Amino acid sequence: MNYGVKNYPIAKLIADFDGTVTQKDTISPLVLAAAENRSNQDQFLEQWEQVVQWYVSQQESNVQRWIATSESSNHLIDFLESFKPIEEESLRRVTQQKFLRGLTKHDLKQLGRNVLKREGVAKVLKGLQASAVEIEILSANWSKTLIQSAMGELCDQIWTNYLVFDDFNKSTGEIRQNVTSAQDKLSFFERHRSKIGKTLYIGDSITDFLAILSADIGVLIGDNHVARQVIDYFGISTVSITNNLEYNPEIHRPGIILLIDSWLDLEDFLIPK
Repeated sequence: MNYGVKNYPIAKLIADFDGTVTQKDTISPLVLAAAENRSNQDQFLEQWEQVVQWYVSQQESNVQRWIATSESSNHLIDFLESFKPIEEESLRRVTQQKFLRGLTKHDLKQLGRNVLKREGVAKVLKGLQASAVEIEILSANWSKTLIQSAMGELCDQIWTNYLVFDDFNKSTGEIRQNVTSAQDKLSFFERHRSKIGKTLYIGDSITDFLAILSADIGVLIGDNHVARQVIDYFGISTVSITNNLEYNPEIHRPGIILLIDSWLDLEDFLIPK
């Protein structure tokens, strides 16, 4: 079956990984796997929980600080940029405390094989590949090896961060950072979007917003509460594909977010009837 948006074929699909392709975030499983190599597991996990709680509280506080203001001059780019110091400090704590030290590539591949994908992911991506649509992953995840193992032949390229390994092929706990913010994702997206046709981007969180809004077709999957708050606050135009399957050329332009509940909704939208 020929995949491609009705009367609007795409040449490339670029997708976020955690929460978009996967059912759940894969960062915690990474740390839990690393904990198995520690003699002081309880203390290790307690320290990790402190980092998680700090990160979540900082994210929530920053969102509420912006939402609480009614400044009409506020811009989405400035809002998203305000999260960068939080991301940087979070990564500094993770690397400084070496939470991921000791993980092997075998560990990461095993974690990847165990990742649960959202319903419909494999079917949609295989169908797109059969129609010569390029599939790429653009993720702020910490392990390319994990993503490669999880995706297998379902994608052609992966843009993400890397764990650093020592001479014994064990992670040092350092992370080579490439993609950590919404602006990073936008930069990668602009460099790697299709040069010969339209590009669809799909993500699930505010870190994906700039890429979504820049794409020829930008899709937000799921019901991320913060993402919906931000859409309302900045008055971003949306169309629910889940509730509106009829082709409408007006919705297929950059700057509008298409909302879906699942990849099955995207399949209905992509497959010509």
